[in-house]
Amino acid sequence: MDQSPSRQTASAFGGLSLSLALAALIALAAFAVLPPASALADYSPTQSSYYATYGITVGPNGTYMIASSALSSSWMALSDVQGHYTLRTGFSRVLVPSGPVDCGYTVGCVAFDVQNTTTDWWPACTTNSVTSGFWATTFVDLGGVYNNTNCSGLGNVTEPLFIVAMNPSSIPTNWYAYQHVVRHEIGHALSLGEASGPGSSCYTETGITGYLPLMNAGPCPGPYYNYNLTDNEAAAIVSRNGWY
Repeated sequence: MDQSPSRQTASAFGGLSLSLALAALIALAAFAVLPPASALADYSPTQSSYYATYGITVGPNGTYMIASSALSSSWMALSDVQGHYTLRTGFSRVLVPSGPVDCGYTVGCVAFDVQNTTTDWWPACTTNSVTSGFWATTFVDLGGVYNNTNCSGLGNVTEPLFIVAMNPSSIPTNWYAYQHVVRHEIGHALSLGEASGPGSSCYTETGITGYLPLMNAGPCPGPYYNYNLTDNEAAAIVSRNGWY
């Protein structure tokens, strides 16, 4: 494959009969119309443990995002998260509410808060801890169906409440790092597991600012972190959550 087509053609005509030369030309013509190979193929997204074991998703209605006042800063940038998921999936299903929302009762939510704190959006809920060195961990409450949070039965199967415990002391204090961790953890709520297998190592792609894939928990090298969904990640979200 290192040789150019012109060199291959010249060598083919050197000692071949006319029929063999024609066959060589046909083969070269077929090769010429093949699309150029991508530098790195998009990986096949794994399933989150919640989705793989229990089939838990945000469902066709999607989810709202809310954040504790302790995390309300320009770095969280939930409106940018909303815009990215809408752009990449083609559906407005990950939303920032315009006013108060009844998370876990009438709507599903992904709620962000600092680890080991009493939430300001529901005083009866205390956020779980995050494993040392990790940036964040996502938990889910489906009321009496499933619950691994410290909340008392807030969610249900059609309005699940995903609670993201965050460890700000481990997260680099910049917009890119917070965009990575917020989008990554929402990816878990939307059925995606950690990136693994061929094509899941950190890589760049023409036209994309930063690294791929989003679900690589590295995160990928700076100055830009991996905060973009790949095509396959977006397609898996749409398919698994029934966004049609």
